[in-house]
Amino acid sequence: MSDIENEKLAILIDADNAQAAVCGELFAEIAKY
Repeated sequence: MSDIENEKLAILIDADNAQAAVCGELFAEIAKY
């Protein structure tokens, strides 16, 4: 069984299509997990 504290989440952001204006909101959403 895995410990929830040891779980990891990988995020891939396509830098060619990422909009700087939404980065803050994106990272805030990712931080929830």
